[in-house]
Amino acid sequence: NQKAILEAGAIEPLVKLLDGTDTQKENAAGALWNLACNNLDNKKAILEAGAIEPLVKLLDGTDRQKETAAGALMMLAINNPDNQKAIIEAGAIEPLVKLLDGTDRQKETAAEALINLAANPENRVLVIKAGAIEPLVKLLDGADRQKWIAAGALKNLASNNPDNQKAIIEAGAIEPLVTLLKEGENTQKRYAAGVLKNLASNNPDNQKAFEEIKRLVTLVMKGSDRQKENAARALRNFKWIQSI
Repeated sequence: NQKAILEAGAIEPLVKLLDGTDTQKENAAGALWNLACNNLDNKKAILEAGAIEPLVKLLDGTDRQKETAAGALMMLAINNPDNQKAIIEAGAIEPLVKLLDGTDRQKETAAEALINLAANPENRVLVIKAGAIEPLVKLLDGADRQKWIAAGALKNLASNNPDNQKAIIEAGAIEPLVTLLKEGENTQKRYAAGVLKNLASNNPDNQKAFEEIKRLVTLVMKGSDRQKENAARALRNFKWIQSI
C-alpha cells in the first residue's frame, strides 16, 4: 500500500494539506506518519516534498496536530541522517521538548523522536540545551510505554558525554532507573540497564566503575531474590557523581 500511494503521487498533495484546515493538517500528518513507517523511499520522498518545516510548525498547533506531527517526525528520523539534519535545522528540538509535558500521546511521540535525534552526538547538545533531561526523568515514573521510551532517550543522551551523564544523575534518574531494572517489564529493564551502563562508561579511567555497574545490573536482572535486593541497593548507593 505504501508503495502504491507513493507511485500514485500522493505525497506532494498530502504535504500541501499540512497548510490546510485544522482537520486536513491532522489527517495529512497522520498519513505521512504511516507512509514513513519502515519505508526508506517514502521517507526520502516526504523530505524532498518539503514536509519537514510544516510538520515542525504543527508542533505548536492543536493537541491532535502536535501528536500526529511529532509521530511523523519521529518516524522520519529513524535511521535517516538526512531527515534528522533537516528536522534539527527546522527547529524541532525545542517544541519536541515542550511536548514532554503535554498529553500522554504527545509525551510518547516526542520522546521517541528525541531518541532518534539523540542518536547523533552533535544533536545531544541541542537536546540538553532545550531542557529535555528533567521531563525525561519524570517520564521514568510515567505510564509503561513512557518509561521505556524515556529510558531510551536518556540512554542515547548519556552515551560518551560526561556533561550529560552528570546532568542525568543530578536530575534524580538513578532511583527510577534502578526500580525499572528491578521491577519493570523486559523492554523497560533493557533500556534502564543501557542508561546505567552509559552513565558509568565515559572514559578509560572509569573502567573499574563501569565493570562494577555491569556486574550489579546483571545481578538485578538475573540474580536470586537476595542478590537482586543487594545489587539494587548498591546501585542506589553508588557514588555516581564521583565516578564520572
